[in-house]
Amino acid sequence: MTRNTGGTLVSYLCAQLAVLYTYNWLLIMFYYRMLAGKERDLILAAELGKALLLKNEELSRKNEQMAEEYSFKLEDLEQENYQLRRRLEVAEEEYEIRIQELQTDLTNLRDAIGHHSSSHKFFERDKNQTINDLINIYYRLSMI
Repeated sequence: MTRNTGGTLVSYLCAQLAVLYTYNWLLIMFYYRMLAGKERDLILAAELGKALLLKNEELSRKNEQMAEEYSFKLEDLEQENYQLRRRLEVAEEEYEIRIQELQTDLTNLRDAIGHHSSSHKFFERDKNQTINDLINIYYRLSMI
């Protein structure tokens, strides 16, 4: 009976050992598949990270190029703005000079008109005096 009990115990232990080996094998397979999945995820993440890094580098180059172009354009616009301001200053100075010339011309014309008006009055008085003198001479002559 001890032998039978020992055989049963050995059979029981062998069965338990087989279950334990099967369980361990299933756990190993589960972790292996999980590890393989994580490895695929890691490879995909690395590929995505590399693609993002390349895109970032491309965008950085484009950004630097745009910044450089903007800088050149800004410099050109500032230079053009400076030139336009200078041209405006010159035009304003010429305008002021022209205004002064026109005011001088206007003053000279007013003086000339005043002088002409005075001369005209003088000549008008002289003409009227001459006419009166002639009328008086004619009247005296006609009385004779």
